[in-house]
Amino acid sequence: MLTQLRNIVQSVAVSADLDQALHTLVQQTCVAMRTECCSVYLANREQQCFDLMATQGLDPSAQVSMAFGEGLVGVVGQRAEPLNLAHARQHPAFKPFPASGEEAFQSFLGTPIIYRKKVLGILVVQQHQPRQFDESEESFLVTLAAQLAVVFAHAKAQGGWQGTHSPILLEGMPASPGIGIAQAWCDESQPRLEDVAPASSLDVPRELDRLDAAIDEASTEFRRLRKRFDKELQKEALVDF
Repeated sequence: MLTQLRNIVQSVAVSADLDQALHTLVQQTCVAMRTECCSVYLANREQQCFDLMATQGLDPSAQVSMAFGEGLVGVVGQRAEPLNLAHARQHPAFKPFPASGEEAFQSFLGTPIIYRKKVLGILVVQQHQPRQFDESEESFLVTLAAQLAVVFAHAKAQGGWQGTHSPILLEGMPASPGIGIAQAWCDESQPRLEDVAPASSLDVPRELDRLDAAIDEASTEFRRLRKRFDKELQKEALVDF
């Protein structure tokens, strides 16, 4: 599924505008996960709600907005973690929207699209028949949402998916006390998933051991750096490892 994941992210990234990006996202995700419905809701900070922006399976003409914390989508946004239900209508937070046709679907898997601890939106897949999405499917959707968050944030920072004269607003996070004035610098050196080429290995156990060792080494380095800068960094910039 890695190839499908990479193809979806790449297709979204090269879209001409936000509407095209979101419709490409829901269509290709339905195919990749073999589901009957995929929808994406984006957070509207001004109205404090999640708006249905694109769907494959629900009625696209339906105007659906849910307040933060409302419905299953609101639960995913409030908890900032996936919600996997085989019988969604039995969940106490389930809220039907008859105009969208959502009542016809029983299973529900939703995951937040998070960038720098802010929920940008919710990605949801649904099925008519009761279905508990397995661990690999949930991991696929969570990984997809994480990659999309970077794509959305990058497009916004570069002025993409907006009018040509729209101002670009970049938000930074303070990492130390004091004030500094200098030229802004954008770090684009970090590799993205779509840039990673697939490869095969004749010694799978050896490669898994190398991966585990790399993860352990990275975790150790993060802990060392945190201990070093713990006194200077603001609390909201710290992440537990």
